[in-house]
Amino acid sequence: MAKEQRDSSLPIPIPRRKDFDLSKETTFFSSPRQEFFFSPREEKRAKARKDAARLMEEGLADMKSRANQTTETTQPVKSATKL
Repeated sequence: MAKEQRDSSLPIPIPRRKDFDLSKETTFFSSPRQEFFFSPREEKRAKARKDAARLMEEGLADMKSRANQTTETTQPVKSATKL
């Protein structure tokens, strides 16, 4: 129980932030100027994900346009059974 209670005046450390100093009293959203540090591997992974998402959206848009074209060009199917 004692471990669950935490003094609210303690600063919350945010990992991998540039110029992070525990001696300063900080809040989670202290300054918009403070940028987060990303390693080159993380940047490469984020770029690959962004490119994959872009390609997926382009592919979906292309598939939708093709589906609309085929439905416009095809004629409705007439009923084959007449009684």
